[in-house]
Amino acid sequence: MRLDPDRIPPLLGRILIELLGSSWRVDYLRPLSGRSGRVRVGNVLYAFWHGRQLPLIYTHRHEGITVMVSEHRDGQYVTNVLHANGFGTIRGSTTRGGHRAMRRMVRAIRSGLDGAITPDGPRGPARTLKPGTPRIAAMAGRPVVCMSASAWPRVRFDSWDRFILPLPFSRVAVVEGRPLAVGRGRPDRIEAELRRVTGMADLAALPGPRLQAWALSLLARSVSPIASAALAFRPARERGERRGRARPRADGPIWLHGSSLGELKGLLPVVEMLSGKGIPVHVSCSTPAGRSFLEGEGLPASFAPLDVPGWVERFLRRIRPRALVLSETELWPNMLLGSIRFGIPMAMINAKLSSRSLKRYSIIRRLLSTLLSTFVGIMTRTTEDLERFSALGVDPEVLEVGGDTKILRAPPKPPQSWMALADCRRPVLVAGSTREGEEETVVKAASESAVFPLIAPRHIRRANRVLKMLRGVGMRPVPWSSLDPGWPDPGDADSIVVDVHGVLDSLYGIADVAFVGGTLVDIGGHNLMEPLHHGVPVMVGPSVESYADTVSRGKRSGTIVTVEDATSMSSAMNRLLQSPPDRKAVSELVGSESDRILGKLWRLLDIAYIGMETP
Repeated sequence: MRLDPDRIPPLLGRILIELLGSSWRVDYLRPLSGRSGRVRVGNVLYAFWHGRQLPLIYTHRHEGITVMVSEHRDGQYVTNVLHANGFGTIRGSTTRGGHRAMRRMVRAIRSGLDGAITPDGPRGPARTLKPGTPRIAAMAGRPVVCMSASAWPRVRFDSWDRFILPLPFSRVAVVEGRPLAVGRGRPDRIEAELRRVTGMADLAALPGPRLQAWALSLLARSVSPIASAALAFRPARERGERRGRARPRADGPIWLHGSSLGELKGLLPVVEMLSGKGIPVHVSCSTPAGRSFLEGEGLPASFAPLDVPGWVERFLRRIRPRALVLSETELWPNMLLGSIRFGIPMAMINAKLSSRSLKRYSIIRRLLSTLLSTFVGIMTRTTEDLERFSALGVDPEVLEVGGDTKILRAPPKPPQSWMALADCRRPVLVAGSTREGEEETVVKAASESAVFPLIAPRHIRRANRVLKMLRGVGMRPVPWSSLDPGWPDPGDADSIVVDVHGVLDSLYGIADVAFVGGTLVDIGGHNLMEPLHHGVPVMVGPSVESYADTVSRGKRSGTIVTVEDATSMSSAMNRLLQSPPDRKAVSELVGSESDRILGKLWRLLDIAYIGMETP
């Protein structure tokens, strides 16, 4: 009896898949609600990059899935292996028989079968989405579910798709994404989700990131008794929330996290945008001042759980967020790892990374680069920040310069009673968010230019030191807290030190000129848009990495001036006071920045949340 040659490849393929797969240690990571396909949300169209499909043949064998396979010669071997493992096939690709194959796949999905496709096949370029996947999903009226797999140890072939062959007894990670809702299968959403699940698979399988994640988790668990003891002295609500006992939610909010007041103010425009579109939110913070601020704003909020795996998991099970948006660079490893395990898409806005932080993060570079590459998007404040994230090893496809969302929210106007400070016979200089060493320069320049300085240190705990410094140079300062809040008349004082939270953004409104701190020292600058919103010209030092693009545009219009020391600051103040810039130019700068950031922000949130919405 002669063997039919066409039957040998299926037999060998089935034996290979069964032998290899039975030896693998498979971790299947899926959304909280379980497997997709007919088991949960009805039939779907699975999508996965070429080169990652072999483990998926094992994990989804005999489930009756119909796979699109190219009509090229090697496609016949793939077809034979798939048939032997219980898959159906449709032959065709973008280069041959594409339209016919698409129509057949649409009919198969409409009939109730699950479909599967490699969006970058059959010949690449690798990890570049072809138009067929979103078209098929839209025509069939079913969601796309992105899949990926990784393994270690493995052989990675030098082919166009970098095909991965897990070796026997490998650890294999298979990741299933959330369904991308019908009619929302835009290519950028599908590509972002494919990047996310591929990064998750590598994170779960590769030894470098896994070892670092294990070490950080072990460290967090070991110090949790110390954290619990420290929390014993905190108020009851804070104790509970920091252990992850936030009030349970059932509406699937988008979770936004900012550490302290500055980051939270940058999130408020995002909250307003989402709330205006009917999307529920939950905002978390890390500081008591931030928690009080959120409560005052009337937002559904809590302290973020401390970075202990069990507490993070408790929080996620109670809130059940559909997406996580971080403000600035709040990189808590167990928070990110927990979100990945729960299948929560992550994004970052206002992202910044200094040279100092880049060196510090290099210790866990493998873990962080893999973690951040699972994000659907990271909007950096400046080009320099983007370059540093890229140097950290983050996938360039994830990164985009987006600016700072703090400029989207106009600060409140100062009360009319505060204008008494503006009528003190001298021009008013408001120096906001100053750092140690900057106050001396401000005071010297203010004396040379005969202006009345209001100094708001970045950290309120330094207010007494600033008061002492002013008295040491012969000035008569008063703390803001000692003034009558209804009519803050400084009397015979010649300067004020702001020693309370929450007034700086309004105080800029009484200024004739402003200086924004963190720019004469190597910090990168603080929020210079607050004074610009009031139409006030701004002085900054040379360290403006966080706002480099805005400063460049502001310098061209004359609304922002760079200074280096007390002499140049005094000279700049004199010019700005004698010939102030047109307030229309200041308003146009703010408006153009706002429009640019809004467009990029909504596109990112659209991918992170709406694109992942379960149909």
